[in-house]
This record gives sequence, structure tokens and C-alpha cells, in this order.
Amino acid sequence: MDDATVVCRELGNRTAVKYDVMYGEGEGPILYTNSTCTGEEERLQDCPNEEPRVDVCRHTQDAGVQCSFKDVDLRLVGGSTPNEGRVEVYKQGFAGMGEWGRMCAGSEWDRREANVVCRTVGYPNGAEASSGSVGSGNGRVFITDVECTGTENNFLGCKEANFGNLQACPTGDVDATVICIPTLLGKEIVR
Repeated sequence: MDDATVVCRELGNRTAVKYDVMYGEGEGPILYTNSTCTGEEERLQDCPNEEPRVDVCRHTQDAGVQCSFKDVDLRLVGGSTPNEGRVEVYKQGFAGMGEWGRMCAGSEWDRREANVVCRTVGYPNGAEASSGSVGSGNGRVFITDVECTGTENNFLGCKEANFGNLQACPTGDVDATVICIPTLLGKEIVR
């Protein structure tokens, strides 16, 4: 897992979520074999590793990692008020450069996810989760298949979220949108 942590750090992310992910066979020369990172290195090339041997290394053994975002910054755009809109995600990139991307609402997108998104952007809870009600965004898609319990304090606590880099939402999915309860109205009134 230390090797995966270094790879994710080099890609501008915080930690590795999974290190035994298979994405298929790569192509070209194999550059690293049996690296032994401590997890503190800034780049994979700083880790000790063996010289790749063509007679031993095959692309069937290519390593894959799944990384978490360093910080998940969310914003709401396109709504008629600041507490509603399409959910966008800020992804930190190489050399400190980052960009805003889209979040897709899959079949599981409901008030549970809206509650967590709204808490992440500073509102107490979500009043409504909808799909595509403020139109589609133009940027790349960074998050799909979000699944939260609804009790998480922020988006990083959700168990399921596929972090990617897609040109469009998967078939049948649309941009995630929410309406958050404004702070002043967030208290429950008991009669």
C-alpha cells in the first residue's frame, strides 16, 4: 500500500484507497519492478526498485491503484439561489493546478447524498436531491456512482464514489443537483 500512496501523492491526491485494482494490461516498456516505497516519498522514482527483467515481468502483472481526492471541494452552480444548483467537484491536479468538474447522479442519488453534499458546502441539510434540474455542465466528470448513508459529516465520508476522468456521465445518468436548506431555516420547528 505504501507504493500506491506514493503514486497517488504524485498524481496530486492524498492517499490510496485500493492498491490491487486491475485496469487491464498496459503497453510499452516496464519501468518499475518490486518497488519498496516507505510511503513518505514524493515520487515513485524516489523509491528503491529492482531493474525490470523482460524474462520475469509481463504486462499481466501491471499494478493499478485507486486514489482518494486530497481535498474534496464541492460547489453548487447554475441554481437560482446560492443554496441550490448543480454539484461540481474541484480536483487538484499536477503541479498544484486544479479544475472544476462534474458529479453524475446515478440511480442511488437521493436525499441521503443531498444531505452530505449540503453539509460539505456549509448548509445543515438537503431539502431535495434532483437530477439535471439546472442543466448539464460543460466540464469533465470526476465523480460517479455516489452512495452515502446520509449521516456523514462531509463528502469524504461516503463509502461509495467512483473517482474518474470522463467526458460525459455514464448512460442513463445526469448531472447531480441539490437544493440545500438555508442556514437560517435549517432548525426544526417543534410545536
